Parts: sequence; C-alpha cells; structure tokens
Amino acid sequence: MIRTSRLLAVAALTVALCACSGGDPESELTRSTAGPPATTEPPSRLTLLQRPAGEAPKIRILDVEPAGAWSCDNCAGDGQTSNGRLSTAQNDELRRLLDGAAFREEAEQARRYRLTCTDALVYTLRLGMSAITTADCPGEQRPPVTGAILRLLADATPVEVAP
Repeated sequence: MIRTSRLLAVAALTVALCACSGGDPESELTRSTAGPPATTEPPSRLTLLQRPAGEAPKIRILDVEPAGAWSCDNCAGDGQTSNGRLSTAQNDELRRLLDGAAFREEAEQARRYRLTCTDALVYTLRLGMSAITTADCPGEQRPPVTGAILRLLADATPVEVAP
C-alpha cells in the first residue's frame, strides 16, 4: 500500500516536472491540487518529494506519518532508505503548521505558481489532496508556512533544504 502510494506520488510528480522541464523558464508548474477545506478527518501522511537540479536526477521521497514516524528514500542521494521519528515537540509543531488555515491558503494560492528557473531544487509537499510546490530559484521566496515545514523537516530528517 505504501509503495503503491509512493509510486503514484512519484508518477504524478514526474509528469508535472516533465511537463515543465523543457527548458522554458516560463513553463507552468502547478503548485496545488487543493481539495475541499479541512474537515474533521484524521490527519494524513505528509509526503515531501524533491527533484534535485541536473540531468536525470533521482527523486527523493520523505514520508511522515501522523504519529511522527518517517521514512526517507534517497534523501542523501545515495539510493538508501533512512527511518526515524520526529520528537513529540517536532511532530506537534508540524501538525500545527499543517492543520492551520495559513497552510490551506498557501495551497490555494499555489495554484497560480509559475516556475521561474529551470536549474533548481524543486520541493513538493503533499498532504491529502493538497500539494504545494516551490523551487530554489534566485530571488524567489517560499510561502512562509511551507518554508517553516521544510526547515522543520530538514532539522529532523536527512532531507536537505536550501536556506
């Protein structure tokens, strides 16, 4: 089940990234497939997909379960899988950020995102039906909540996030 979810997530990211990697810096990369507003559903697994810059990069995948356990495939770029657990404080902060209205607003705003460069590390956060994609393009700022989530994940896992 988890492997199928990962394969589907990788396939969706690959399609989205291939569509915008034709060398045209004006090509559009949809940042969101935001679903309906948050409900009282149980928390979802958070998935971070990273596409490093360069030719034929291998996608990195970090899954964080609602209870804080995480698994990271290829996070160091070495093809290995790492596992661990967020501290209680880290998991509480992550869930607070993900459950807040600001994250949902960023996901909604992200629908209009346009990739402004072609040679950058691209991050996609997926939570349920919502996704936010951002890239390390010069002069581009990350949405604040997305940036806070990426910094938290970089501090707690082997994921690399540019400052």
